[in-house]
Amino acid sequence: MKKPSMTRFFSIRNRIIIMMIFSIIISVIIFTFFTCENIANKINSSINKTYLMRLHTIGDKIDEAYNEMNLVASGLVYKGGITSQISDYLNSENIFQRNQYRSNIVSQIILNDFSSSIIGFIAFFEPDNSNQVLFSSEYQSVLDLDGLVNLYCCAPYTIYHAPHSSIIDKKKGNVISLIRTVESIGEKNVSLYIETDTEFISGLFEPLKQLSSKKGEILYCLANKFNEVIYTSNTALLPINQTYTHLQQEKVNGVFDKYISFEYKNQNWNIMLFVPLSSYLDTYLSILSEFTLNIIIYVLTNVALAFFIWQSIYKPLDSFVKEITNMNIHNLYSHKAIKSREFNEFFIKFDEMRYQIRRLVSQVEQEAKRNAALETELLISRINPHFIHNTLNSVKLLALQNGQMEISNSISALNNLLHYNLGKSKTTTLKEELRAADNYMFLQRQIFDFNYIKDISVSSENLELQVPRFILQPILENCFQHSNIKELTIKLSIIEQNQDIIIAIQDNGAGISDSKLNELNDMLKSTTNSGKGIGLAIDQSIAIKDKFSDKIVHMQRYFVGIKYK
Repeated sequence: MKKPSMTRFFSIRNRIIIMMIFSIIISVIIFTFFTCENIANKINSSINKTYLMRLHTIGDKIDEAYNEMNLVASGLVYKGGITSQISDYLNSENIFQRNQYRSNIVSQIILNDFSSSIIGFIAFFEPDNSNQVLFSSEYQSVLDLDGLVNLYCCAPYTIYHAPHSSIIDKKKGNVISLIRTVESIGEKNVSLYIETDTEFISGLFEPLKQLSSKKGEILYCLANKFNEVIYTSNTALLPINQTYTHLQQEKVNGVFDKYISFEYKNQNWNIMLFVPLSSYLDTYLSILSEFTLNIIIYVLTNVALAFFIWQSIYKPLDSFVKEITNMNIHNLYSHKAIKSREFNEFFIKFDEMRYQIRRLVSQVEQEAKRNAALETELLISRINPHFIHNTLNSVKLLALQNGQMEISNSISALNNLLHYNLGKSKTTTLKEELRAADNYMFLQRQIFDFNYIKDISVSSENLELQVPRFILQPILENCFQHSNIKELTIKLSIIEQNQDIIIAIQDNGAGISDSKLNELNDMLKSTTNSGKGIGLAIDQSIAIKDKFSDKIVHMQRYFVGIKYK
C-alpha cells in the first residue's frame, strides 16, 4: 500500500482547511484577550479622544489667530516703519504731502489686511480723542470699544480681547481682537486695533455644537487664567465673570447629572468643555452598538468568505500562468477571458497591471507637450508676482509725481496685464479677457502705428460667460508679427448669433494660403498633434476642446473665429 505523498498533503484544499482552523483559534484567542472591560476602556478612550481632539483644534485655532494678529501688529508698529510715516503725516502742514502720506499708510494697512486669511479690520486710533480713527483698512470714523472684555495682557503693551461683536458692524457677528499701544507720536497717543473676520468665530465652535444630543446640551466656555468665564455658550449655567467649578456637580431638570469636563490649557487662558453624563452615555452606547454590529458583520463575512473559498478550491492555476508567460509588449490588449472565482482577484490585478503598462506607453507619447507645460509652470513659479507688482506700482507713483502720465498709464496697463497673465486659473470671464486684450493693445500702440476697431454687441450677462484664458492675446499678437503691412488695421468683434456668441479677430494683412489654411484646420481637429509656435492654432485650441467640448475654433483666410455656444 502506497503512502500518501507530501505533495498531496500540501494540496490547496488541505492548506485552506488548515488556515480556517488557525483562523478560528486566533479569533477565539483575540476575543478572550479583549474582554468586555477592555472593550469598554477602549470605547471610553475613543470618546475622550474625540472630545479632546475637537477642543484642541479650536484652542489651536484661537492661539494661532492671536499669534497672527500679534505678528501683524509687531510689523505695523516697529520703529522706522509705518509709525514714522504717521509721525510725518501728523507733523506735515502741506495738504498734498499729507494726502501722499495717508495714501501710503492706508495702502500698507490694506496690504497687511489682505495678506492674512483671518484678519478682517485694522485701524490706528487716538484713545485720548474719543477713539478717533486716524487710518483704517475700511472706513470707520470712531471705534466703539465699549463692551470689550480683556482676556489677558502681555508686553509690549498689548491687550487681547475675548470674542465680541465686530467694531465695523455689530450685526455681522463676533470676532476676537487686540489693542497695542504705539509709542507716543509727537504730542498724540496712538494705538493699534486689529480684529479677525467674523467668519472665523462663526465656524470656530461649530464642531462642539455638533456634539450636542437630545439628552443634554454640551456647554463650553472661554476663561482667563483665574478660571473666570469670559465667553460662554450658556450664560445661565456658565455666568460671565464667575468660575465654572460648580458644573462638576449639577442638577438638570430635577435629575442628578454630573458633567464630565475637558480642558484646553493655555498659559493665559483656557477653554472648558462640559459634557452631560447622559449625553456621554448616549455616545458610549451608540459606539458600542456600532462595535457590536461590526463584530456581527465580521463573523458573517468570514462565514461567507469560508464558503466562497471552499467552493473555489478546485479551479486550476495553469490559465493564470499562461497569461503571465504569454504577456509581452506586443500582447497587451488581448487575452483569454477566464472566469474563476478562486483566482478572480489575481486576474483583476493582472489586468490592472496591463492597463498601467498601456497607460505608461501612452504617457510617453504625450511627454513633449507636458514638458512644455512644465517649463512654463516652472518659469511662473520662479517669478515673485508681489515683487513685480509692487515695483511697477512704485514706478507708476514716481511717474505721476513727475507728471509723466503716458509712462504712468503704460506701467498701469503692463501691471494689469502681468497680473492677469500670471493668474493660475485656466478659465476667466469674457469681460476679463477683453480687458486684458485692451491692456495688451494699449501697450502695442506705444510701439506700432495701427488702427484698432472694437465692436462688442453682446449683453452684459453674456460678458460674464466663462472662457479659457489667453484666447485673444495670441491671435492679436499674430496680427503684428505676420501681417507684413505698414497701415495695419485690426478689428475685434463679438456678436450674438442665434444661440451662439461669435468672437472674431480680423486684420488687413496678406492672409493665409489655401494649403496652409487647410493644414492648420486639420491640426485644430486633432488633439494628438505635438506642434507648437502658432499661438492659439495648436496649443490653445486643444485646451479649448479639452475644457470646453462644445466650442469650435475655426480659421479662415483673413480672420480667426471662436464660436462659443
